[in-house]
Amino acid sequence: MCRFILCCKIRDNLRDFFVLFFFGFVLFVALEVNCYLYGTYFCRMEMPLLTVSDSLESVSAIFPETEAHRNNLNGVVFLLVTGGKGMLELDGRAIPLCKGALVSVLPFHLLQLLQQERLECRILAFAFDFMDSFPFVLRSQISERMEKVPHILLDAGELQLLVERHDLLLAHSLRTSHASYQEIMRALVFVWLAEVSEIYAHKKVESVATHYEQMANQFFRLLHVHVRLHRDVAFYAGQLCVTPKYLSKVIRQVTDHTPSFWIADFTLKDAKALLKSSSLTITQLSEQLNFPNSSFFARYFKRHTGMSPQAYRARL
Repeated sequence: MCRFILCCKIRDNLRDFFVLFFFGFVLFVALEVNCYLYGTYFCRMEMPLLTVSDSLESVSAIFPETEAHRNNLNGVVFLLVTGGKGMLELDGRAIPLCKGALVSVLPFHLLQLLQQERLECRILAFAFDFMDSFPFVLRSQISERMEKVPHILLDAGELQLLVERHDLLLAHSLRTSHASYQEIMRALVFVWLAEVSEIYAHKKVESVATHYEQMANQFFRLLHVHVRLHRDVAFYAGQLCVTPKYLSKVIRQVTDHTPSFWIADFTLKDAKALLKSSSLTITQLSEQLNFPNSSFFARYFKRHTGMSPQAYRARL
């Protein structure tokens, strides 16, 4: 009798084990099939292993405008500008974006899209795991150059070449049912990297920023720290030991905008983020941003945006 009960328990345990194993296996297969059909590959942190796009939405996802974001992808992000203009901040350094600009971002750098005007660009971002069949996908001397000089300006021929290579990536990214989809995507990414490596190898790049660029970088670092307390150009000029007139000349030449523009831009982004993500009243918000009073803040906000803080919050 005891032997019969023991056998029944063993049978029940084995049945439960095989049921759980079967459903686990089905779930695993379903996830793999879904990733294959839709051409999207994810690592365990749910970070896309490959992104190929020519849309501004993809740029905003990788280079957010609301706040600085660290590139946690264990790979490389390429931004190729084909039109319009903008300003990118990489580790506190302002990088102007214009037609022909190529920005190469290696892992763990802090980045943010400060502003853009009709920006047109191409994105290629891949994890090293995606290219595991190409062990020497990026030569060390090239990655060192990218680390020192993440921003280079291409001539017309180089720009056209990389646009054509990116077109091939875009076209194949839609062919998810192709039997060799992944292999061809990897090969096309390798071709892109070979072209970029060739450009970096032969292009004269300066690893030392000009005096103007260094001062602009220092200005933006100070702005991040002090913008809530100081919204006057004279303060930042004093911190940099130059006159307000000279600082305005430098920032305008490097960024096409005045220091006052950037002070207002940083302040408004901060205010909009608080209006969107907090339940603070307008009075509390104005105090947090160190405005004299809520009326002064409301006038400042409306002068720069064309609407009151309440109207902006109501539209969210």
